[in-house]
Amino acid sequence: MEEYLNKLLSQIRCKKAWPFLDSEIRGHIEDQIEDNLASGMEPEEAEKAAIADMGDPVEVGISLDKIHRPRMSWGIIALVAFLGLISVVLRFTIYNMIIESSADSDKMRMMYRELKMIGIADWIRCLIVMCIVYFIDYTRIAKYARLIGAGIIALGLYGLFFGEMLNGTRYTIMFFGVIRASIASILMLYLPIYGAILYKYRGKGIGGLLAAIAWMIVPLFVVRSLPNLSQTLLMFVCMMIQLTIAVKKKWYKVPVKRTIAALWGVMLVLPIISMIGLYSLHMMKPYQEARVNAFLEGDMNIMNTFRDMNSDIQLLGKSNVDLMSDSFDSTNTVLTGDFSIIVVLHMYGALAGMIVIVALTSLVVYIFSSVLRQKNEVGLVMGCGCGIIILSNMLLNLLTVFGVFPPTASFLPFISTGNSNMMVCYMLVGIVLSIYRYKDIYPRHIRVAQKRTN
Repeated sequence: MEEYLNKLLSQIRCKKAWPFLDSEIRGHIEDQIEDNLASGMEPEEAEKAAIADMGDPVEVGISLDKIHRPRMSWGIIALVAFLGLISVVLRFTIYNMIIESSADSDKMRMMYRELKMIGIADWIRCLIVMCIVYFIDYTRIAKYARLIGAGIIALGLYGLFFGEMLNGTRYTIMFFGVIRASIASILMLYLPIYGAILYKYRGKGIGGLLAAIAWMIVPLFVVRSLPNLSQTLLMFVCMMIQLTIAVKKKWYKVPVKRTIAALWGVMLVLPIISMIGLYSLHMMKPYQEARVNAFLEGDMNIMNTFRDMNSDIQLLGKSNVDLMSDSFDSTNTVLTGDFSIIVVLHMYGALAGMIVIVALTSLVVYIFSSVLRQKNEVGLVMGCGCGIIILSNMLLNLLTVFGVFPPTASFLPFISTGNSNMMVCYMLVGIVLSIYRYKDIYPRHIRVAQKRTN
């Protein structure tokens, strides 16, 4: 048997698949041996017959090699590259708008070439990081999930106490004295890691479930303390969906339906009660209370501004709206790029905006179709975390732009020009690509425990 297995496995180029295929084929042979023994064969004869039934090892190995090899999702890569190019063009457009509205336009024009190169460099840097993450086996990330998760939480806490504060809400930290990153953006990377943490507690019963809930609460507390209420809610919903998938997959050996009902009942009711309490007792930040009032009353200046602006959008070409005028809050929408889809709509027309939205929607569909067809369960839950955070920010940002939802801290993935959010998006896609890469290699369950040294 060993000679047969060695010859078969030598035909398969992806060595990561060897242990799983060895176990699977060995099991088939042993089952056939038992059947042969039950039919009256001698042990040696039973083994030879079982191996013969498997077929020529070279031919079988070549057939398995065609199936069990790394894959590449070219559709995702093409859409990400396309959206990246749009983001670069968008930056150039915003720079031109700043130059034209500047009193010292000649000086600004001298800076334009440098800014253009920086925009291209940022896009290339994001692509490189995506490729690096892609080549990191996601099971390696899963293996050290708790350590990585604790590190992300520690960075969040460091940002709370020692980070720079911008506009009263956005904390940033410096890496190596050069790279500035938003804590809110870094904490979004926790979501795929949380999926792997959930898998770490698989088979540990109610204790594992309680530990999984604890790993959810801690980062939510950090995000809420920034303060960033919208991201707190988005991360909460995302992690609840991941936890629901884990329970449904019977990772914790608890009653599935009752546990899911209890989780959503308790975890939804408590935040709602706390929100009502904070609002009623005026314990929210002033700007947060103003947003709640605006949402409840259905009236907010910026929402009305968005609606009025949207009525002037042309099918093709530039609208009559001056995005850099004093009547429009360009500081939060154009210069920072949170709602930079507005620039696309008003500078290039509704058709251009629709192309961007369709491309983003297609990317999200590609991500979920790649993830949901994943047979490996840790990859499934990690990938869902990546997809949900991209989808939720896209929906929230677009609903805000179209005046349906009050302004919140959101961004349009791959389009909004904030460097931290953009880098995180590319890293999330890198994780999805890594999961897709090994979709035909890893089985349903794998070992992700860290090796212990005596």
